[in-house]
Amino acid sequence: MKGPLALQVGVGRQGEPVKLLVEKELLSEADQADQVREVEIPVNFRSVVGESSRLFWVARALSDGVDLNNAAWGTYAPKKVDAKMMVALRTFGRTQDILTLIEQFQDSASKSGQSHYARMLKNTFFLILDTSAGLEDDDYDLLKRFPDIQFHVIRGANLGGGGNMSQIMRLLEAASQDSGVEPDELLLLDDDLHLSMESLYRHWASTLFRTDRTIFTLPVFTKSDPRKMWEDGAFWGRFLDAEKRSRRTNLAPRLLRHNLNFKLFDHLDMLATPNYPEYCTFIFFSLPWSLFGQLGYPLAIFLRGDDIEYSLRSKAKAGVRILSNPNLAAWHEPAHSYGQEYMSIAHGIIINMIYGHSKPEALVRYFQQQALRHVSLNDYRGLQLYIDVLNDLFSKIIFLENGFAAHYIEKLKYFKNFDAEFEHVPHEILADKRHALAGSSKHMAEHPFLYMPVENRNAIGTVMLHNHHSKTIKLYNFEDSQVQEQASRAAAELFGLIARIPAEYKALREHYSSRMKESSSVEYWDRELALHDAPTTIAQSLQREAVNA
Repeated sequence: MKGPLALQVGVGRQGEPVKLLVEKELLSEADQADQVREVEIPVNFRSVVGESSRLFWVARALSDGVDLNNAAWGTYAPKKVDAKMMVALRTFGRTQDILTLIEQFQDSASKSGQSHYARMLKNTFFLILDTSAGLEDDDYDLLKRFPDIQFHVIRGANLGGGGNMSQIMRLLEAASQDSGVEPDELLLLDDDLHLSMESLYRHWASTLFRTDRTIFTLPVFTKSDPRKMWEDGAFWGRFLDAEKRSRRTNLAPRLLRHNLNFKLFDHLDMLATPNYPEYCTFIFFSLPWSLFGQLGYPLAIFLRGDDIEYSLRSKAKAGVRILSNPNLAAWHEPAHSYGQEYMSIAHGIIINMIYGHSKPEALVRYFQQQALRHVSLNDYRGLQLYIDVLNDLFSKIIFLENGFAAHYIEKLKYFKNFDAEFEHVPHEILADKRHALAGSSKHMAEHPFLYMPVENRNAIGTVMLHNHHSKTIKLYNFEDSQVQEQASRAAAELFGLIARIPAEYKALREHYSSRMKESSSVEYWDRELALHDAPTTIAQSLQREAVNA
């Protein structure tokens, strides 16, 4: 800072007036602008601040020309050996995103007055699994220029988000067993998140105070709309009292604090209340190393649902809670498609079978509703999606089996071809297209591409489907005879599959419960990794190269 300012530190609780804790005038001359000024808060936090409180500060300039370059909270940590944190990053096709993220960490640590960041990095190790096609040996050479970063980069087979998470955890476990060294904390990160060095540091510092095995996560905001929260964990309702459990039958979790828009101080007091969600995302998932030994590996899931199942397993198997730390934040961009819907629903059904759904009625009702939505629009592609989900579930030879990745890769290509069958409308001419169709004697049905209301209007001429995640708009002729025929055939096939659910549900539940136990074991993952080329090191930090030499 430079110049005179008045600093106020206060505490707020939801529904209560703000309480002022500290008020102090600070002065920093021009030649002292780089010096760090510390302001102590002389209060007993337990008695004065209390639970579910939010601390905040306000700085007011006392003259013209005041500069405030940076401000950060600090706390006294116990005198003990610093915790060793292992950060696991796996990626496919986002090598540059990984490099950018770690370069940002190094830049933050190199700035004047940020020695605490360097201390954290001294106790942090980044293990990177890159499964990108065409990865070159020198793609990670940039990291060797970062003196504070300890890293090891491995090339491996692409087993999807969930499969790659298990792959990197198996590599970690083997390295720990070989060396006899165990990290204290294991932090699992997504490859396309934005995370500040301050959040990473705060998280590491919080692990110094661990007294139990709680899993830590954080609020996730939307990259394209940075003040909008996408999720702060989620609720599934699988561990409620027995008399309440039947009320929660959805296949997907309910995202907590979803779409809250943080303008100025809106919703901040809400974040001060401890949030213990049932599920948290692998975007940011931190657990003590000892807990990993008890839980085992994430399931053999390519994408969608691996983090949900692992979260529920931590509660069911180890009695561990999840805590979302409101003092941290990450940004991520949500996405959805036909292929991702296929994986979300198929995996959601398996997870529900394992954690609570002993009866098939809710599942039957879900597919009936989806069939009605899509048949009302002659959307044979949407109907085919749910046909594929049920056919593959009934087969019992696809999900949670060794060699699973090949099926998903082919399936994603298959669903990508769905998009090619539509007429696509560029956003630049959307208004003109709507205007032209409005002049027709037939209605235009305009809906989301998957979860639309049942269309009950007569005389529909054109259907326009929106994917708000990919910003794409698809158009087709509702009255086309081939479209009608394909929709009728698909509807008949889907309702036939739905009719099989009650009779086969018990056998399906037993099968997938057994496969869940198997595919979370070290033996399963050793067999899986043996099917692929052995992982190879392509880069490591200079400190490790010196040791190896």
